[in-house]
Parts: sequence; C-alpha cells; structure tokens
Amino acid sequence: MKGFLVLEDGEVYVGTTIGAPNDAWGEVVFHTAVTGYQDILTDPAYRGQIVVLTYPLVGNYGIDPTELVEKQPHVRGLVVKEFCVFPHNWRSQESLASFLRRSGVVGLQGLDTRALTRHLRDKGPMRGIITHNIDNLAAVLERLRRLPILEEQNLVAEVATKHPYAAQEGARQVNVIDLGGAAEILAALKDFPVGVTVFPPTYPLEEVVRHNPSLTVISNGPGAPGAAPIGDLAQIMAKTPLFGVGLGHQLLAMAAGAKVVKMARGHRGHNLPVKEEGGSVFISRQSHGYVVDEGSLAGTDLAITHRNLNDGTVEGLRHRRLPVASVQYRLPIGHRAPGEENPLCRFLHELGISS
Repeated sequence: MKGFLVLEDGEVYVGTTIGAPNDAWGEVVFHTAVTGYQDILTDPAYRGQIVVLTYPLVGNYGIDPTELVEKQPHVRGLVVKEFCVFPHNWRSQESLASFLRRSGVVGLQGLDTRALTRHLRDKGPMRGIITHNIDNLAAVLERLRRLPILEEQNLVAEVATKHPYAAQEGARQVNVIDLGGAAEILAALKDFPVGVTVFPPTYPLEEVVRHNPSLTVISNGPGAPGAAPIGDLAQIMAKTPLFGVGLGHQLLAMAAGAKVVKMARGHRGHNLPVKEEGGSVFISRQSHGYVVDEGSLAGTDLAITHRNLNDGTVEGLRHRRLPVASVQYRLPIGHRAPGEENPLCRFLHELGISS
C-alpha cells in the first residue's frame, strides 16, 4: 500500500507501507548504524521518534528475540530504503515486517532515504507523520503542526519503572534511578557483588540516598532533559557518589549549573569516535539529540573527560571536588575493542568496588 512521510516543513516522501496499517507521528531523526536495527527498535531512548535508517537494506537477519533490548519496540515508525522480505539467520524467529506488524509499528520503504537524510541533516530533526492519504495535504500539515514537540512530551514516564524494586543482592548498595534505560545499567552491574535497587524518577531523591548507597546511577532515557520528571539532583550531589548515562549525564550537568541544548543533527549511530582526556580513542554507540553546552561549563565544578571526535562536543564530565561523573554515549555491550572500558565499571573500581 502506498504511504507518505510528511514533514512539518511541507516536504513529502512517497513509499510503500509495511508493518502496522495505522498512521504514526513523531520526531523524525536519522540513524547511521549498518547493523543493530533490533537494538534501535526496542531501545527506550527512541520513544516518540520516527527513525530513518541510512543503511539501504534492512531486515536481512530477521528478528532474534535474544537480541532485543526490550520485548516491544519504542519507535513510533521506521523508514528504510528497502526491507528484506526473506531474512536468512538460523536464530531468526520472524521477519522484521512481521515484528513491526505484530507490535503495531508503522514501516515505510521505497523512498529516497539519502535525500531524506540530507534534508534532516541540513534542517534538523522535525515532526513528521507516516500516513496513507494526503489528498488534503494542508489538513495533514495542520494536524501535524498541532502535535506536541519533543520538549513538550513526558516520554520518560512512558518507559520508566513505576515502582521501586530490588534487581540483585550484594554486600554494598547501588541505587539506579530509571529514566527508561535501566537495562543497560543492570547489565553492567551484574558481575559486581552489589545489591541493586531500581527507583522511578518521581521517587523522592532524599529517600533514594537515605541509607547512604555506595553509588547512585541515573540511567539514559528518551526525550528532552527539561521534560524529565525528576527532582533536583543538586540536593543529593554531596550526599552520594553519582554516575549518569545519556539523559542522566545531561541532568547531572544541569544540576551542577551547566546548560543542555538541542543539537542541529544529533548523534545516532553505532560507530561514533570518542576521545578520552588521556588520549585514547574508541568507537561508541550514541543516541542523543541534546548535548551539554561547553560554554556553560565555565564557573561550574565540571571538567570535560570525553569529546566526540567528529564535532568536538562534550561526551563525558567529572566533578572536580565530588565523586560525580557521567558519559553521554552508551555503555559498551558484548565484546569491547582493545582499550575500551565500560566507564561505569571503571567508576565502581575507583570507589573500591571490584567485580
């Protein structure tokens, strides 16, 4: 069935729909990963977004349930040049199209994704809608422009845990404030002899640190930092060691007096180079559209520890006086390249907690 991607600036891209038969709207962004579409689809960081994959052929290895971040996708729509109809992978349980259809996610294929990516690169992310009918394009655009922008949506509330729960037992206590991305934090902590309790972002921060945890981690999550439903982290910054990832990194920076701004293009890919303060360089996964404004760090106690090698933007911070650190990029998973370390694990070692 013919489908259309309509952007809020009036651009229209024509393709063929696949997956769920409904319309879908969201912030349209592009992602440069060659593989890993299962990770992208089910990553809470992409909640509320329509993701355009720049790699032309998608779906060739199907869906392996063991490779999903979560069981259900969080993207609102997926746009590709071409879906693979017959995947080849002995671990695949279904095709990508079947997974999208079963999960209620709209897919669109057959359009010029290179032209679309260039447009988003030049104009920045914007609201868009995948629809089956544009006979009245003016009405579609009017409807689209009435929809909330990302900064007006509390997407964290849709993906974060609603109640505290104990994730593992251990001698020393680590607390996790879940903004949606607690799964990667728990994966990093599983080899450490620590007890882990996960809290919703709305839980009183004084209660989170009441029993003096060895570390409190603020996870990654979707949306704009200003829309995250969390208290002022500044009130606990001197009461517990803190580590932030992704959205958690941005919130810690804001609590220390820095500003976070929206990026013109964002960093969304699985092969983005990062340089540490010591000079080592490694490849990282990234999925963020906001960044700490380096100019706003003057007058704060924050020092830059990591930079993106493509554009020089801030990818990591450390407090000069307190045991507080954070990274913008995603924590490494699976096999790591030589010299690459999980920064959360390294921070735990600095606190005297060994795996």
